[in-house]
Amino acid sequence: MAAAGHLSGGRLNLTLLREAARDELKAVLGDERQKKVIVWDESLIKPVGLIAEVPFLKQLGVYKMVRLPVSNLTEAYPEANEYLFFTKAKVSMVEQIVQSIRESTARKQQTAKKFTVVFVPYATQHCIDKFEEYKMTNGLKLPTFEFAITEYRLETLPLDSDVISLDLSTAFTDLYLQSDPTVVHQAARAIGKLQAVFGLYPKIVGKGKYAKDVGTILSRMHTEMMANPGFAQSLKELTPQIDMVVLLDRTVDLLTPLCTQLTYEGLIDELYGITYGASKFPRETFSEDVQNVRKGDPPTPGPLTVPLTSEEEVFGKLRDFNFRKVGKYLSSEAKKIKEIYDVSLAGMGVMFGVRV
Repeated sequence: MAAAGHLSGGRLNLTLLREAARDELKAVLGDERQKKVIVWDESLIKPVGLIAEVPFLKQLGVYKMVRLPVSNLTEAYPEANEYLFFTKAKVSMVEQIVQSIRESTARKQQTAKKFTVVFVPYATQHCIDKFEEYKMTNGLKLPTFEFAITEYRLETLPLDSDVISLDLSTAFTDLYLQSDPTVVHQAARAIGKLQAVFGLYPKIVGKGKYAKDVGTILSRMHTEMMANPGFAQSLKELTPQIDMVVLLDRTVDLLTPLCTQLTYEGLIDELYGITYGASKFPRETFSEDVQNVRKGDPPTPGPLTVPLTSEEEVFGKLRDFNFRKVGKYLSSEAKKIKEIYDVSLAGMGVMFGVRV
């Protein structure tokens, strides 16, 4: 299992969420003895990468990964048994996938290949209808290929010991500009699903129209879950680890997102951006040792990606500091390190009879 120690250091053990997501991914990929090629919607590479690193995917039979758009998959990777397209529910991605499958099946194959579209986290009826327009229906079997549609319900992303993301970056636009309430249902399902890991919520409060809608859906989900005797019993046996859920509609406070963040982590986000627990910095600001570049080798192009989680001890301490206190803290730590070094050096001198 990959190291994810930073997820278990908070009030909740978020490693449990990661493990649940890995188990679901195993079910999606199926038999690890079958050779698979994964074709990525590029926007999913980082979020899924937080759950399943490359060695883990290889254990499940994945031997090659490429990005959309791509063509002639069966010709480039003829030994694969299955080609899986991981994508968000977007019509533009559906059209790219259809084009790829058509090009890959244009030539006759000795054996029928399987193409599976994996929507993350959910398929939409609009996308399914789009596939049907191209005569591609779930469960389709032809002499040249098989076609299937499924879902990988990666609804919650544990980013750090105290941060869970629903990864709904367009939620505000969808609700208030597109009048699309889908994200409300996605948020409710994701928040409700946490109860299977951390126990039932004793109390749910909220403010704002859409917060009320999410709360209503959660209440309905609770009623449905308790109506299932087996599931209700397993939930009752879980000790609740979350005392209260607070739901806030963004329209309750539109001003805060416009303010400049003044914490150490906030300023990094303002200047460089933090995405999925990592940030990109100009490579020239780091030493060759940090860049893992040998002396004399040509510089690696592009920015350097640095993970920013509580697993990094210094960042874990500094992340919530006001930026004015950061310099003072680092100066204090540098003095402590120097004192330790001086004491150690003096001890070495005494050991070898050298005056230091």
